[in-house]
Amino acid sequence: DVIKKWKVFNYKKLIILDIPKAIEFFKKALSINPNFVPSLYHLGLVYHANRQVYAAIEQFSKVLK
Repeated sequence: DVIKKWKVFNYKKLIILDIPKAIEFFKKALSINPNFVPSLYHLGLVYHANRQVYAAIEQFSKVLK
């Protein structure tokens, strides 16, 4: 699906280019829907990329619930 690939590309681009902005983006999404798994997962990835291991684990744990 082209739209899904575009969204994934934009997430990756956002994560790579501006980690603080990516964290803000996913936190805002989670403020709207705290159980939205894609946002939890991607926020975990951003934290991991920023070497915030414990914060990443916290997000990934929420994904698994």
